[in-house]
Amino acid sequence: TKRNEVNEALEGTGWKPIYKFSNRQLSTFYHEGDDHLHVAHKGTQPNSTFGAMDLVSDLKLGMANESSSYQFNYRLKETEKIYRAYKPKIFTMSGHSLGGATVIYALEKSRLLTDAIDQADTFNAGASPWPRVGENLKYLNPFRYKSLVQEDKKRKKKLNAAVTHHRMEKDFVSVSMRARPPTGEIRMYPLKEAVGPERKDE
Repeated sequence: TKRNEVNEALEGTGWKPIYKFSNRQLSTFYHEGDDHLHVAHKGTQPNSTFGAMDLVSDLKLGMANESSSYQFNYRLKETEKIYRAYKPKIFTMSGHSLGGATVIYALEKSRLLTDAIDQADTFNAGASPWPRVGENLKYLNPFRYKSLVQEDKKRKKKLNAAVTHHRMEKDFVSVSMRARPPTGEIRMYPLKEAVGPERKDE
C-alpha cells in the first residue's frame, strides 16, 4: 500500500523509488533523465518495529557519541554503497530529525560523499552541544597533522557551499546547533511560518 502511494505521488515527475536500496533506515530515489540520485535518511520512528534502536541512536547523539551508534555508521556505509552503484551526475541528500543528524555525520565522515554531494538539506536535525567523542584524536599524529588540517578545511569549504540546515524557531531537537553549529548554512524559520496565521472562530 505504501509503495503504491509513493508511486502515485511521483507519477509524471521522472522520479522513481529504488526499493532495493530503500528500507526503514533510508529511501532512495533516481531521476534517469537528469541522472540524479537522491538519498533520504529517515527520522526517529518510536512506534516502528525497531523504534528502540532509533531511541538508542538519539541517546548516543545527545552524548556526542555518534561513532558508537550502529545506525549512524550503517547509514554512512549504505549511502556510500548506493552512490557507488549509480555514480550519478547529480547527487543530493536530505534528512529530518535523527535522519538529519545521520546525514551530517555521513557527510562529515566520508570523503567519498563529501566529494560527491551537490546539495544536502536537513530539517530540524538532531544535534548535541558537546564536542563529538574522539573528534580531535586524529590530530595527535604529528606526521599527519598538517595534511589533516588542510583536508578538513577543504571539506568544510565544500560542505558550507552544499549543505543547508533548516530549523524552526524553538525546535528542541535542533536547538543545540546554536551551541555547536554543523558545517553548512543554518536557516531558522519563525514558528508562524510552520503553523500559519492564527485563525479566529467566526
